[in-house]
Amino acid sequence: MSHLCPALPFYDSSLPAFRQRPLEYSYVFRLVFSQYARAGITSAVNPATTQLGNLTVASVNVRDDDSLPLFVMVEVNYTYIPGMDQPNSAVFAYWTNVFETKLTGLENVTGILSVIPTAFRPGNIATSTIADVTLVVSQTASMFVQTALVAGFRSGDIDGHPVIDGTVSTTVPLCPAKMEVVFVLDGSGSVGYDNFQRMKSFVKRVAGSFAIGPSATQISLFQYSHFVVQEFALDTYGSIGEINQAVDVVMYQNGGTATGLALYEMRQYGFSFGNGGRPGTRRVAILLTDGMSSDSVDKHAMAAWQAGISLYVVGIGSNVDMNELLAIGGTPDNIFGLSNFGQLQDLGTTSLV
Repeated sequence: MSHLCPALPFYDSSLPAFRQRPLEYSYVFRLVFSQYARAGITSAVNPATTQLGNLTVASVNVRDDDSLPLFVMVEVNYTYIPGMDQPNSAVFAYWTNVFETKLTGLENVTGILSVIPTAFRPGNIATSTIADVTLVVSQTASMFVQTALVAGFRSGDIDGHPVIDGTVSTTVPLCPAKMEVVFVLDGSGSVGYDNFQRMKSFVKRVAGSFAIGPSATQISLFQYSHFVVQEFALDTYGSIGEINQAVDVVMYQNGGTATGLALYEMRQYGFSFGNGGRPGTRRVAILLTDGMSSDSVDKHAMAAWQAGISLYVVGIGSNVDMNELLAIGGTPDNIFGLSNFGQLQDLGTTSLV
């Protein structure tokens, strides 16, 4: 789920990929800590007691050098191989090592603290591959590193394969994938007004990770309680600004919890051609709920899968039924359990769809 684009909203430390690649993810967490955390992180992450997935924290090192992330895209003249997008594959591991070695070994470049290849995907031509790489660099060396990288892109190679193109940015790049993404929000009475606003903020944060438009990603929003409303269709808005404004004015229903009906309406209308659905485009639905459904979800979830819809479900609080969430998502990898609505802000920071 997380390999189509380099920086999208879901993460879960219990996922198998996290356990299988401890070195890669220790670097990822070093990036997050060095960018955002200062005083307090050492006490919050105690090496004696803290677990990340089934990994024990060996040490905590808080840097005070104001290190920064750089987001690098490199397209090389190398035909994409199926499996390069899977972090537990041999080909992913090989190319991860190639890029780490190449970028950390740049001549006359100091200040690169770590290199984190995050995704490999098909290039813009049949014989090329694009690598998305995050570098952590010291702030004082940031401009020098950017200049050196751009110069290297003009005449460089990666493992003997010529570089076709490359970009360096200080901001997380938008996901360029062509997808239909439909959000389905629980508007039942148990959610409450404030928590419904938190769900709306989550929608805006996730949508903001994508390039929006008819040739990129389209966003739709449903809300349900004992009835279902499509707040806006896939082709209603063509920019993130318009989507954010539309989400802001969505009114909280404060009703029941007919999740099965919501799944039916989402499948029936959410991706339809009349509502902006595009033939052959990947379909993704993200459902957020805080409780058990008042109707059956099984047959409607199965019908959604059969229609080619990837279903992800976020269960929030202690009143959710994990068996019901599994019936919706179909696999544990598609289920995200949060203890409270406040954790939604953390679910919008690293890797989705």
